[in-house]
Amino acid sequence: MTDTLFGPDAAPPDPGTSPDRRRTIRQRDAIAGGVHPLGLVHRGVRIHPDAPRPTGPGGDEPGPRCGGCVFRQSLGHHDRAYAKCAHGAVEVARTGYPGRPYTTTEYPRASHGAATDVRAWWPACTDWQAEA
Repeated sequence: MTDTLFGPDAAPPDPGTSPDRRRTIRQRDAIAGGVHPLGLVHRGVRIHPDAPRPTGPGGDEPGPRCGGCVFRQSLGHHDRAYAKCAHGAVEVARTGYPGRPYTTTEYPRASHGAATDVRAWWPACTDWQAEA
């Protein structure tokens, strides 16, 4: 039987492996295969042609990375902050209760889950812009 979640040649992870560790392994494998980790969640996110293909944090390969991008922003949620990609963010008018208008920002590449947390060591995507 082929394990389609991890690819035909990949062995399933150890049952004791945490979900966060399994996600990191999937993201590292995606980078090795030429896919940006956000591309696993949002189609169309591609690796920058000049970006390194690191296998984890601490690599010293030259090139643009998500950690040096203007779009990598710390977004607050409840009492914590998470690094997310703000590329394509738009202001949206909403109506609250009881009919009071307000504006909010929608981040198309961000969710409230860990799958869209942008790690600084990731290779940059094609939308990368250097921090000022």
